[in-house]
Amino acid sequence: MSTVKTEVPALNDSKISDALESADSVFDTYQNSLDRISDDIKNLEAYLQSKGITCELEFPFRNTDEGYDNLAWTKDESSNKFRLHCVFFKWARTADGKDLAYNEDGGSIEVFHKKTPLIQCCSSVRIEAVKSLPRLVEELSEKVAALNKEGQPQEDEDEPLHWTEVVKKGNQKRSERN
Repeated sequence: MSTVKTEVPALNDSKISDALESADSVFDTYQNSLDRISDDIKNLEAYLQSKGITCELEFPFRNTDEGYDNLAWTKDESSNKFRLHCVFFKWARTADGKDLAYNEDGGSIEVFHKKTPLIQCCSSVRIEAVKSLPRLVEELSEKVAALNKEGQPQEDEDEPLHWTEVVKKGNQKRSERN
């Protein structure tokens, strides 16, 4: 996607005009970066949909002062298609910022979450999320490979593993590699 270059407007104040002229190439670079990120998100989403990938995946990709955000490949309720989503989790806090509730580990309990298609998220979320897309692809690939393997006859087992057991084994292998 190529952004149409917007001309620097004529301004009455020369200081503002000079500052804008200096900043114009920075703004163009930023917009081009956002366009490339948006294209990558749209193209990856279309690719995964075309391959029929319908196994869900979700993992945290950033912490915020208010909670944390997960990157997810999940079914979108409105379109009934699998899409890339950001799931926002917010902590339960009082007006002065103190945590209201804690889980058994002593951590804050999230009381609010919202799932939004990644392409519809603000630019700062998309910029951070795109860094985790390779991980999402790798983990989806591992899940799909495990599901494929599950469908094959097992040499040392009478019955194929339930998909949850396959995912557990995949997670164990991944943690052993790390």
